[in-house]
Amino acid sequence: MKTQFTYLFLLSFLLVFFSCTDDPEAGCIDELACNYSSEAEEDDGSCEYTTCSGCTNPNACNYNSDATISDDESCQLPLDNPINITSYDDVVVGQAGEELIAHFYIQNASCSAISIDASQTSSPHPSTGATFRMCLGDVCYDPGVTEAEILLDLDSFEEGDYFQGYLTSPNPGSLNITYRFFTESNYEERTVEFQFN
Repeated sequence: MKTQFTYLFLLSFLLVFFSCTDDPEAGCIDELACNYSSEAEEDDGSCEYTTCSGCTNPNACNYNSDATISDDESCQLPLDNPINITSYDDVVVGQAGEELIAHFYIQNASCSAISIDASQTSSPHPSTGATFRMCLGDVCYDPGVTEAEILLDLDSFEEGDYFQGYLTSPNPGSLNITYRFFTESNYEERTVEFQFN
């Protein structure tokens, strides 16, 4: 009886010892993920793909040599002319006597900060009775001023509605005004048609 009890005890001990296994280690098992764990045996849903993604184009201003996931849509590639007019109102329509506004979205398409000046290179003839003014950045100028006195400083790839051209005419008709945006070595010009009904 004592021998049977010993065998039973030994058999129970062996069954308990060999049937207990460690739980598999959980973690991210996708080798393409930023937080991949080579020790993980079971996926715990923690995989993420953003902290190691970035621009992998070495010609871009925001090139990320540490990026392991390519997000080349985010690359900021510099242009030969850093003054990039991304959009503007080429035609503005309103009523005679109303002040019409043309908005210009300007981007610094370079890898370093730049300072941009602006001017109005054409003006309505005095006989039209039209008055004009402009704003560059946060500074607006008195009617009749044709060149900004304070430059607009833009960081690399900074963009916004940084210029507004205003025109008022007491008479119906169309008036074209040309604006110039420039640095010491580059410039861009755009013409706006103001239509007064």
